[in-house]
Amino acid sequence: MQLTFPSRGYTYGSGFVSPDGKQFLVSIPKNASSYLGNVFGHHGWQIANINECNTLEKIVVVLRDPVSRWVSGVSQYLQTYIFYPHGPNTPHLAHETPDPTVDYGFSVEQFMKQYNQLVERLMFDNLNLFDDHVWSQCEFFKNLAIDIPRQYLYIDKNFNKTLYKEFGIEPMHDVDNNSHENQTVLSQLQDFFYKRLQERPVLKQRIINAYWQDYELIKEVINDPR
Repeated sequence: MQLTFPSRGYTYGSGFVSPDGKQFLVSIPKNASSYLGNVFGHHGWQIANINECNTLEKIVVVLRDPVSRWVSGVSQYLQTYIFYPHGPNTPHLAHETPDPTVDYGFSVEQFMKQYNQLVERLMFDNLNLFDDHVWSQCEFFKNLAIDIPRQYLYIDKNFNKTLYKEFGIEPMHDVDNNSHENQTVLSQLQDFFYKRLQERPVLKQRIINAYWQDYELIKEVINDPR
């Protein structure tokens, strides 16, 4: 079953098309999408939906370790939609006017202090379904223009070198990569969750189990990172 993309998140088939119209880069949240958009945009790639592109010869898909992506995704979700009841564009609860007596923001320090087993159980009950930041990577491209060849790239320590080598793009050191190191709240949240996964390996295994399709694909097209 294809997940329904929310209006506040990504649109299925969104990405960037090359200047010659032959290559398409799929947008996948938390897979360096902001960074890639800045870099490719600087070199003439345009925002597009794949349904609008009729001359494609290759689809480019960037993959990321699912555990790392989940930590980044859940941190982004909490910061954007939970800590602030209005979210970035609309109230968290659609069609409802927030009540300031109960719908109020709180800090990352409050979240970490009040984190308990109940919160943890709720978070890990459907850990890959509640927001597009944590959906399986495969959901964003598994039925996307299946007749067009795909090139897979994997985010690792050599990712930039691979990116520049494959697309002939010179390194750009002044590009905003939207990394969590540049955002204090996200950095605190990610450090918190990585520590929790280390303390409770069973939670990390739940993430691995939930993203088994992503891991199978990564194992097939790259090298198994586990």
